[in-house]
Amino acid sequence: MLKKKVLFLHLKNIKKIIFSIILITFPTVTSEKKHFYYSIAGTIAAVIIGKVVYDHIHYIPPEQIIQEWQSMLKTIQQDIDYYHALYKNDAHISNWELKEIIIETNKQPYPFLRYYTAVHKALLLLQTYYVTVTEHLSEITKHEKKLSYKKFILKLKLDGKNVQQRISQIISLLTILTMKLQSFQEYQDDHYYWKEKNE
Repeated sequence: MLKKKVLFLHLKNIKKIIFSIILITFPTVTSEKKHFYYSIAGTIAAVIIGKVVYDHIHYIPPEQIIQEWQSMLKTIQQDIDYYHALYKNDAHISNWELKEIIIETNKQPYPFLRYYTAVHKALLLLQTYYVTVTEHLSEITKHEKKLSYKKFILKLKLDGKNVQQRISQIISLLTILTMKLQSFQEYQDDHYYWKEKNE
């Protein structure tokens, strides 16, 4: 949510920044050699002012980043636990047992395709989480020097790396499961008939 607000502010103020840069540099552009140096200095000043304004717009207090990080880790941890509990047995059972489970739990048409879609959505979500955790770890590292409570930051980084490792393990588990599903003739049939019906 916060990233959307920052992006909105960025898009809203980008026109003002560009206009300011043009406004500062336009009067200094002339054909005289003497004024050429003034135009270079004006351009450099405009770039510096633009950078300061950009940094000011995009400043997020480190404490806010830490609070978001903690709540995000809780949410991710809950989802990891949920998907791990849901799919851990399915990835390790035989193909025959997995086929029986899919047929028993999915009474709607195209049960193998539905199951595959659910696993694939979980896989995409976990991959997104992995990227998000990686980005937040680098963000925390950037702000680490500014914060006074180093032990707390180290614990957050350690928690983040542990979550990242668990996400990676479950991504591997779900990748194996999707590959197993794709090898089933029943999945191929479901996919074929579903595609034929929807075209």
